[in-house]
Amino acid sequence: MRDMLVIMCSGSDYGPDQRRSVELGAAGYLLKSPRFSSFRDIVAGQPGLRLIEDESSLTMLRACA
Repeated sequence: MRDMLVIMCSGSDYGPDQRRSVELGAAGYLLKSPRFSSFRDIVAGQPGLRLIEDESSLTMLRACA
């Protein structure tokens, strides 16, 4: 599971909680209720990942090395 993308979603806006999630390897931190645009920004910042959106679906692709 080392290569699994983890995004924390929490109701806590306490800075140390957010920093700790990054220290533990989370790719990002979303405050509840999360916005899709925030999720998309986190995924877009990950090397080797790409989101493809159309009117009826969303696909996440990982580049193969």
